[in-house]
Amino acid sequence: PTWEWLVEAAKAMNNPPEVYGLGIPISPSYDALNVLSFLLYHYGGGFITELAPGGADIFNTEPTWRLFEDLKQLYKDKIIPPDAVSWTDFDNNLSYMEGRIATTWNPGSIMGAMLKQNHPLVPYTKMIAIPPISLGGECVFVFKSTPEREAKCKDLVYYIFADKETYRVKSADEAGLYGVPIFKSQGAIISQKYEAGEFPFLGSDPMVPIARGEAFFGTNVPYPYGEATSVFEAAASSFQITAMMGPLFIKDADPKQVAQDISLWLNARLAARGS
Repeated sequence: PTWEWLVEAAKAMNNPPEVYGLGIPISPSYDALNVLSFLLYHYGGGFITELAPGGADIFNTEPTWRLFEDLKQLYKDKIIPPDAVSWTDFDNNLSYMEGRIATTWNPGSIMGAMLKQNHPLVPYTKMIAIPPISLGGECVFVFKSTPEREAKCKDLVYYIFADKETYRVKSADEAGLYGVPIFKSQGAIISQKYEAGEFPFLGSDPMVPIARGEAFFGTNVPYPYGEATSVFEAAASSFQITAMMGPLFIKDADPKQVAQDISLWLNARLAARGS
C-alpha cells in the first residue's frame, strides 16, 4: 500500500460529519510533525541539508508546495476532520476508538489500548505499514551534556536493550505492536508470529519494509541532513513547524508563502546556532 492508496481509501469511506476518512493531525503536536515528516520525504522534499544559514532552503521547494496544496484540499473537502487543526497527540486515538474517523496515523498506541479494552472495533481494524523512504539503520543517541546526565542516559539505553526478548515482548507483543524490535532476531520472531496468525489486526508483515531498507525516521534527524541536531530537536519540541502550517487550513493561505515562512524560521535557528 502507498500514501496515494490510503487517500483513495479514505475518500471512499468518507461520510461527514459522522465519519471522516483521513484522521491525521495537522496541529501543533508530535504526531503532526511525524505525519509531516513522512509525507514530506514521500513527496521528495526535506527539512535541512546542512547546519548553516540557508540549510533549510530545501523546505521552500516544489515538493513542500505540492504537499501543502494536497493537504489543504483534503481539509477543504472534509476528508480530514475540521477539528484536526487543534488535535493533541491523543485526539486521533480517541476519534478512531469512537468511530469518528476511518483511518489514522500511528495506530500502534490505538491498537494496544483497544486490545486491552476488548474494543468492539478490534475485529474490523487492520494496521498496515506504508513505508516512506530509506533513512539507513537504527540508532540510539545521547546528546552531549554533563558527564552525570550522559552516564544516566546511557545506562537507561543499556537497560532497555539488555534483554532482547523482554524488549520485544514489552514493546511489541504486549503493546499491540506499538513498536517493532530493532534486533533482527526479534524481528524474525514478529514475522513468524504474523505468519502463524498471532496478530490478526495486522494487514501485512511490518518487518518486510524494514528488511527492504524502507525504515522509519526520528523527528530529530532531519532529512536529508541525516544526523541528529539540537536545532531540529528544538524545532520539533516547540511544535512551531506544524503550528506555522495552521494558516493553510484556517486562513486559506498560499502554500508557497507558508513554506517560505517555515523555511525562513528554520534558517534563523540555523544562523543563531552558528553565532
